[in-house]
Amino acid sequence: MRVAGAARAWGGVLARYSRIPLAAIAGAVFCVNVAAAQSTEPDPWEQARWRFGPLAVSPTVQLRNLGVDTNVFNSVDDPKKDFTTTVAGGADWWLRLGRARLLGTDVVEGVYFATYASERSINYFHRLTFEYPLNRIRPYAGGSYVNTKDRPGYEIDARARHTEWGTRAGVAIRATGKTTFDISASQIDYTFDGDATFQGSDLAEILNRRAQALTGQVRYKLTPLTTLTLSASTERERFDDTPERDSNGFRLLPGIELAKLALITGTAQVGYRQLNMLSPAIPDYSGAVAAVSLGYLLAGTTRFTVGVDRDIEYSFEIDQPYYVLTGVSGSITRVVGLGWDVVVRGANQRLAYRETANVSESVAGRVDRVVSWGGGVGYRLSQGSRVGLNVDYFSRRSPIYNRDYEGLRAGLAVTYDF
Repeated sequence: MRVAGAARAWGGVLARYSRIPLAAIAGAVFCVNVAAAQSTEPDPWEQARWRFGPLAVSPTVQLRNLGVDTNVFNSVDDPKKDFTTTVAGGADWWLRLGRARLLGTDVVEGVYFATYASERSINYFHRLTFEYPLNRIRPYAGGSYVNTKDRPGYEIDARARHTEWGTRAGVAIRATGKTTFDISASQIDYTFDGDATFQGSDLAEILNRRAQALTGQVRYKLTPLTTLTLSASTERERFDDTPERDSNGFRLLPGIELAKLALITGTAQVGYRQLNMLSPAIPDYSGAVAAVSLGYLLAGTTRFTVGVDRDIEYSFEIDQPYYVLTGVSGSITRVVGLGWDVVVRGANQRLAYRETANVSESVAGRVDRVVSWGGGVGYRLSQGSRVGLNVDYFSRRSPIYNRDYEGLRAGLAVTYDF
């Protein structure tokens, strides 16, 4: 039933988007699976930890946290403290099927609270991609599934059970030795459980929706370590029970990718997004968006990282239906010898709400801020395996009284790659 529904939905999407000139799409359309489009990239099957015939597997076990949370519910008054543990196990795997490839990631996570059993959960994360590399053309298709009970973003402080079903399909075309085009279509269904609520709001009724995009990208390998990108996408979102939140949109993102051996590593995309709300009661948005994650290694011992994110997020508030999230984060990690390292980090998230004419004057122009800072010390057992002790302070400041809170989370973390 889900496959049939997706097929009918995509028929409507393709019919709608067929009015868009093909030349405009082929010129620069955003791709959801860009990494594998480079024929010169090393085959991950060859780098996997274990190989069994055509199957290669790289498993990982993580103790993500073993410690204390001083404000389990992000409460303003009378915060609750509890002992908590988060454990995850999973694997990346690759299967060779002649010329075809099947790529997968599977992770299962368990979250335990000693006192507050309502916050315990088992979470699942799965991703699957099938691709068939030819000489210059690589068609691919895949899907993803997330089923988790956590805080969905920076706004909702309740751990709410929700699922995300994703599908995508496309084709990458290697035009020259340096230039690659990629055209794809994607869809994600966001679904909250029927009993998921926050501050009296039914999250399923307000936030259940389907997001679809016709997307693609142009990539140009400027040097062996530097790739320039230009990506664009046409997007539409449709809400199950609140159609006044429906929207169409467009984004254009020039960017750069810097390989691991470059002086500065990571990716950066900074561009423009236009969000057209179908209801005249909700304001549109047009402006800058960004996704930046860069790192720099100084003298082989000190690593600096910086992240910048700016985009639209939907809100559970009726009269403040979305907000512009602008986040800045950074860290400094110093190797102090014999496998030991010390890290300090911080982040600042700014939530600037957009509102309808019905919003109360007391919260008009609302801007919330979520700040965290902390650090830790760690010992590296081997490449990919590490033991660390972390302490992080977090706070939220809002013009709404019951949204102000602060707390401390501290604990042990262990990552082990087989």
